[in-house]
Amino acid sequence: MKIRPYEPKDLDHIIELFQQTVYIINRQDYSANQVNAWVNSTTKSTRYSKWALEFERNFTYVAEEEGEVVGFIDMTAAGYLDRLYVHHYFQRTGIASLLLSEIESTARSQQLNKITTKASITARPFFEAQHFQTIKKQTVEISDAKMTNFLMEKKLKR
Repeated sequence: MKIRPYEPKDLDHIIELFQQTVYIINRQDYSANQVNAWVNSTTKSTRYSKWALEFERNFTYVAEEEGEVVGFIDMTAAGYLDRLYVHHYFQRTGIASLLLSEIESTARSQQLNKITTKASITARPFFEAQHFQTIKKQTVEISDAKMTNFLMEKKLKR
């Protein structure tokens, strides 16, 4: 397992991993209508151009196993953890923890005091286990589908 900085060549694999993970893993906690809205909220080309820009601007890392992208994470300069996804075949293998550890190290090196995220119902237990605190439960609307997520934060120790 290797954690490394994102490279533009990773984008196709990341988008595919995101879609499969939401359809397979998040389907446990969200309806078919909700996961379809989540995955299809933008066209693939719009997501491609938007994420390409954000991944270059953000601190973005990928987990790679035998040359295959099996997870990714990105965080803004302000400490907002935007995305953390692990391939459905590699769930509960420690990859998300390794990616988060890398982001926390980056956040500390940037003198950030905390990391915030909007965690799905599915991801909330992971973030709680990583010492994130729930600030509030939220309802968001994506393409007419209402979905629950949780604003969470982790205060960083120096």
